[in-house]
Amino acid sequence: SVKIKGSTDWVTLMTNLGVIAGLFLVAYEVRQATIQAKAETSQAYATELQLARQEMALSSDLAEIYVKAIGNGVDALTPVEKFRLMEWESSRRVRMLGQIRQYELGFLHRSALESMLPVLTRLEKGLWADLGIDPIRGRLADIVEPIREEMGLGDP
Repeated sequence: SVKIKGSTDWVTLMTNLGVIAGLFLVAYEVRQATIQAKAETSQAYATELQLARQEMALSSDLAEIYVKAIGNGVDALTPVEKFRLMEWESSRRVRMLGQIRQYELGFLHRSALESMLPVLTRLEKGLWADLGIDPIRGRLADIVEPIREEMGLGDP
């Protein structure tokens, strides 16, 4: 009877050690997956910015529209030019919303958000307001407003 109890204790101990080792392995795998997701998000962020800038640089008419709007105001644009600029800026807003969501989820570093916020604030107060594009609101605004305040950017 003592042998059975002793071997049962030994089996229980080994089982518990196996469970603990399994938990450590799962925790390690989750950590590695998180690191990989953050790296992928960082790369996607850089790629998005690079592609948008490249598209603007290579599109002679879009660049001309942008310069015309900045220099002479949105009212100086033809309806087609205004439509193109509005679509361009609306897609920029969508990219920025996505970046804020990635920050919220913990995949985008705060420094990336901080580098984007001055641009976002300037657009919300200027070009987007002129085009009738809404500023960031709701839950995502609640995320960025404290950071804007820390950076001294004020309300949009």
